[in-house]
Amino acid sequence: MNFISQSRQMIQYWRWVPAALISLTFLFVGTAWCENVTKIIAKVNSEIITSKDLRDYCTLLSYRISEDSTQSNCEDEQFMKEALGKLIEDKLVYDKAKKEDLIIPSYLIQSKLEEIIVSYPSMEAFEESLIEKGLTVTRLKEKIKEQYLVRQTIDRYVRFFISVSPQEISQFYKDHANEFSLPATYVLWIGKSQDKSLVDAIAETIRKKGILEAKEVYPNNLIKIESRLDELLKEVAEPLQVMSEGRYLMRHIENIPHVIYLEKKIPERGLTLEEARDKVYTFLWEKKFKKKFDTWIAELKKDALIKIYSE
Repeated sequence: MNFISQSRQMIQYWRWVPAALISLTFLFVGTAWCENVTKIIAKVNSEIITSKDLRDYCTLLSYRISEDSTQSNCEDEQFMKEALGKLIEDKLVYDKAKKEDLIIPSYLIQSKLEEIIVSYPSMEAFEESLIEKGLTVTRLKEKIKEQYLVRQTIDRYVRFFISVSPQEISQFYKDHANEFSLPATYVLWIGKSQDKSLVDAIAETIRKKGILEAKEVYPNNLIKIESRLDELLKEVAEPLQVMSEGRYLMRHIENIPHVIYLEKKIPERGLTLEEARDKVYTFLWEKKFKKKFDTWIAELKKDALIKIYSE
């Protein structure tokens, strides 16, 4: 497995661990669940998990990973099974957090509450959201406190033990140097207008006097872009691959006349150690976090009473 595929795996994992840290935000997005489901499907120590708990939690996870995963459908049996596993882990982490001698300053809770409130267009909208989700301001503050407890507990047992040395970064880069690169980029100018005669005039000025003169004459109709091919519209990206520097072409894109001028192509190049340092650090840190977190969760499970009831 090369560095790129490993990085994608780490990113996917990071979106799952720990879900508890962002569940508070989820309380204030999406639609409310009207289904009143109280069927018990699992028990973690003294805490029960109902089918509604799992459905809400599954939706939370699907919001987080839907961009990169094809298995983020809450109707998918395997995805629901994995979601239940993560929900059980979150319950274990919170149980552990409640037993810690942690103090959450009131100003942190108030600050987070205010951050949530200002995300709404009005105080009335915020209060309506609370009612919709069966919450009060007091209960919301309790949930905020729970999130801080979970975060600090993970800090205490996992995050504080993670470090990446300069030597590890250098060695990883040395072993994977050919996998660190900047893709080719294109420096181009694009002119567009509903008025085709104006676009024709821009193109003619480019042909006769060059792009800089055209920019002087038509400053409001020409923009300069430096971009990778995958960041551009297909109608722009495809011709660029065969164009020569200093050439232009005419295109209708979404029924609007365009002139596209390729100034230069900057070839793909390898990253230096300094340029790659942050990427390597993040990858190695998250890899270590995953290993430590999994070990810690396994210890919590070993000491817990977990019962899963068949549907």
